[in-house]
Amino acid sequence: MEALTASAIRRADRTSAAIVAAMLLSVGGIGGSLVLIGQASADDASWSPYPSMMLPRAWPETVVLPDGDILVVGGVSISGPTASTEVFDVDEESWKPGPAMAEKRVGHTVTLLDDGTVLVAGGETGSGVTDSAEIIDVDHGACYSLPDMSFSRSGHAAVRLQESGVLVTGGTDWSSGVWSQAEMYDPDSHSWSPAGTMAHARVFLSMQLLESGKAIAIGGDDEGTSELYDPATGEWHGEASMLASRRHSASVVTSSGSVLVAGGVGSGEALASSEMYDSNAGIWLPAGDMNAPRAHFTMSLIPDGRVLAAGSWMNGEGSLKAAELFCQCTMTWNPTTAMIEARGAHGAAELPNGHLLMIGGRDGDVIIASTEEYTPPTTGPEPPPLPPPPYCQPKDILPFILAVAPQMPGSSYNGLVAKVLVAQVYYEEGLIEDCLHILDAFYNEIRAFLLNGHVDEEGSSSLYLAYASVVECLGGAPLPEIP
Repeated sequence: MEALTASAIRRADRTSAAIVAAMLLSVGGIGGSLVLIGQASADDASWSPYPSMMLPRAWPETVVLPDGDILVVGGVSISGPTASTEVFDVDEESWKPGPAMAEKRVGHTVTLLDDGTVLVAGGETGSGVTDSAEIIDVDHGACYSLPDMSFSRSGHAAVRLQESGVLVTGGTDWSSGVWSQAEMYDPDSHSWSPAGTMAHARVFLSMQLLESGKAIAIGGDDEGTSELYDPATGEWHGEASMLASRRHSASVVTSSGSVLVAGGVGSGEALASSEMYDSNAGIWLPAGDMNAPRAHFTMSLIPDGRVLAAGSWMNGEGSLKAAELFCQCTMTWNPTTAMIEARGAHGAAELPNGHLLMIGGRDGDVIIASTEEYTPPTTGPEPPPLPPPPYCQPKDILPFILAVAPQMPGSSYNGLVAKVLVAQVYYEEGLIEDCLHILDAFYNEIRAFLLNGHVDEEGSSSLYLAYASVVECLGGAPLPEIP
């Protein structure tokens, strides 16, 4: 191949984020490299038994009420789907009965509304999938029936938008297929209206609200895609390919505003992989592998910004006690203290003190009522460790770019990625002098990011040492360390 020209280098700097992501995946399994950045470490997290629920439940839906109490809705008990609800009183640390629903439900959704009531939609009743919806008013101890949705839904997703109500999409009725149609609940008029059609039918998906006010539907299809709903236009758009096809995964909006999704079921097996959605670039990037495959598990933010993944249940594989923490600063998963009881298909909710409560679920074939409290570690996230030299190919620098990406505005780190990818092309073609030239341009961009406050000293030092290691390995002389 001919050497790349200067114009080609400039084009690489302007490479679309989607192409950058594809190239990342093609130059040596970046997801695997990310796991090596951080090392697993012990922490002082702990689990404590909490009072058991009044009724054993698997697949319960939970919501934290405005006063901090936790409402648990429906799920499967020993005799099948249940219409019962119960409330955990955080002051008395005890469970009490909540209002009984009109329908038994599992595979339903619950959404907290502005007035403190809770919207419940769809689910399986034990005799079929329902299109019914109702409002739970805990303060008045009552449930109120609503007009039916346009579709009977189970395994769907719901999210409250910033201004325009509750968006419900996907799911199935197990007889007519999987739905791509969405609908909107208006809390003022207590009515349902169409909310567009997704490009892909989805079931056992998840949905998150982005800082932009748009909602993202994640997975639940065979192709492994996501797409955005824009409340301003009432349309779905911006389809983005994920790195894996997932159902029954867990997702959470991180402290940086990115969306982390992990685990789930793909090709009939539980997955350990995770990925992160960059809403500015509109792409998914690898976020490393968990230490165990997980499905039907929970992911929750803890106060220091890390994400706790806990438990798992997979038919034929039982349940897990194991838990682990994801740190975006290193893009790694590290084990944390295991739960007291193995559980999956459970609920999770944040307590007013920032601790987490794991609720019910399945321990193998047994549906359980137990709950336990997670006390997060007092030690904060580990900073990005300095790279142990030598790194000898430009692509070896990529994990360190992704590690500092959360510090940068928008998708500005793509320029760094593009330079490294161009340098990798030169390296593979044996054009070492041109490769070193691009790496020096990479150095100058790191320096500019540090001076502009877009990368802290520790992050820029990590990037510099990786750059210097590659340059030295290629027989060049690194530019002076960034002051």
